[in-house]
Amino acid sequence: MQRNLDKDDIRDASDLLTHIDGWEKTGSYDADAIEALDRWHAKRERIHREAEALYAQIYATYEAYVDSYEEQHHSVAPERIAADLMNHNMSDSHIGTIGRALEDIEVEGTNLAVMQQAVMTPAFEQRLWNILHDVNSLLLEEDQFFGYFYLQMAHRIRFDMTSAFGINLKQGGYVLYVNPFILLRQPPDVMKDGIKREILHIISAHLMRVKALSQGFHKTAVHMAMDMVVNDYLEHVDRDAVTVANVNARFGLLLKRFRTIEYYAKAIDKVMKEKPDLFVPIDSAETAVAMEFDPQTSHDIWDESDSIDTDTMDQITERYINEASKGDMEGYVKSLIDTFQKTRRALPWYFYLKKLMGKVASGYKKRRCVAIVVSQSASNYLAL
Repeated sequence: MQRNLDKDDIRDASDLLTHIDGWEKTGSYDADAIEALDRWHAKRERIHREAEALYAQIYATYEAYVDSYEEQHHSVAPERIAADLMNHNMSDSHIGTIGRALEDIEVEGTNLAVMQQAVMTPAFEQRLWNILHDVNSLLLEEDQFFGYFYLQMAHRIRFDMTSAFGINLKQGGYVLYVNPFILLRQPPDVMKDGIKREILHIISAHLMRVKALSQGFHKTAVHMAMDMVVNDYLEHVDRDAVTVANVNARFGLLLKRFRTIEYYAKAIDKVMKEKPDLFVPIDSAETAVAMEFDPQTSHDIWDESDSIDTDTMDQITERYINEASKGDMEGYVKSLIDTFQKTRRALPWYFYLKKLMGKVASGYKKRRCVAIVVSQSASNYLAL
């Protein structure tokens, strides 16, 4: 499987070069700028190569497991069909339907835990964590708060999770889950911002707020709305991410960017009622292996959080925030943290937006503004 670094990676590298040492005006740059740009590319290319190699090996092991099962039981299980589909170009209508489980075969050794243990060997698992360690180093160099927050969380692997990352609260601490089948096909900066996305969900108390909001709107609408809000503030998201642009295109809406969760949830809930055929649920099973992102179930793992009261969850979140507030911190992160501590369960994302980007609203202007902000804090960015 061959793929290049995401176009956004290349474009951001260009932005970095453009805003270093007045290159845009003079057409020249010094040796330090060249070295910084080389490091920027080299680190991401190394992560990309290691992720690509690990994915190929994990998937080959997965196929071997399926083949071995068929030989022992003389059957073609649903997993075999999934594996075959993965080797072909698939239409959007198939997305989320592959990687189906062995739910039709109720015999010993076909459950998810057994398969995951057989496929994800200790060596593969260690390589996965090493890749994520390198990805987190990007955060520690660019957004230290998110990097230190990541280091506090426990880390687990979940084959059945329909997203690259997921989080929940277990035994008084946050757990970050990873699905390697989805994660390892992403560019390094998408991985990096995927970690940020989960942390932003935590800080904005989405795990708790979803319970209250789901009383007024369909739970799927609430989950999608929360992703739309968070994804608006990330520079690198996957092509199928739940963004305002993607939701507008899929459901024929004209939603505006940088609005509240309630604004998006209300609009999506209305579409779900008027056009239910656009939200056909995918049958799930405990033994399902997820190979593709599914926005309708990507946050189901939140429901597995320990049952605690809101105040206790806020206290745990604040403890993580305090431990992560080390070293240099971007201005918008300081504003975000200050707002959380003042309002606890009602983080106003429009306030975060204003602190981060002033009056810039959307689109190309947003990216250019972010590039300028980066240039103003070049000491952090050049650490790459």
